[in-house]
Amino acid sequence: MKCRHHTAVGLGLALAALLLQGCAASGSPAWDAQFGDSVRRLGAQQLLDPNAPTRNGDTQGPADGRTARESRDRYIESYTTPPATNVLSTGIGSK
Repeated sequence: MKCRHHTAVGLGLALAALLLQGCAASGSPAWDAQFGDSVRRLGAQQLLDPNAPTRNGDTQGPADGRTARESRDRYIESYTTPPATNVLSTGIGSK
């Protein structure tokens, strides 16, 4: 009886060691070298013209001071004071 218990414990420890060794082993150096390539490739394929920012850098016209100040103030105000909500029609036709 005692021998069976020790054998079962020994087999359990050996199985646990094998399972842990499988987790610690690296899958493949080739996979590790190519990690993330598909994401970078898909991102590059979604760009229509990668040189557009350098070629079209000056296309935005200048804004006068008043317009820039008011747009900045509206932007900041949108985060400090949320728009009023109507409890009866929350999310229906709101802007």
